[in-house]
Amino acid sequence: MIGPDGQPIDRGREVRIVPPALRHLLDLRDGGCVFAGCDAPPWWCEAHHLIHWAFGGETTLDNTGLLCERHHGKVHAGFRVERDPDGTWHTHRPDGTEILLTRPDLLVSV
Repeated sequence: MIGPDGQPIDRGREVRIVPPALRHLLDLRDGGCVFAGCDAPPWWCEAHHLIHWAFGGETTLDNTGLLCERHHGKVHAGFRVERDPDGTWHTHRPDGTEILLTRPDLLVSV
């Protein structure tokens, strides 16, 4: 993927570090930490490879997301974040259960 100024966005396996053009898109897309319930702004966040670089993950927009320092550490310690094709982020505990911010049993159907 090439940015509007001709800058490469998706770098595949060429580089591990997120280049400035890709970081700018992450700031715009994610708006801050994507970990459930976190409201840390983009300037407090680091780019995280969803599929770790060491395991073949690429440096692309689809394989990266913003995480604050605290949650970046949690993800590398067993938590997991993933993004649906529609852009919805999900956070899972080490046991695989998803962290939900609303309790489904409290939702009322009308």
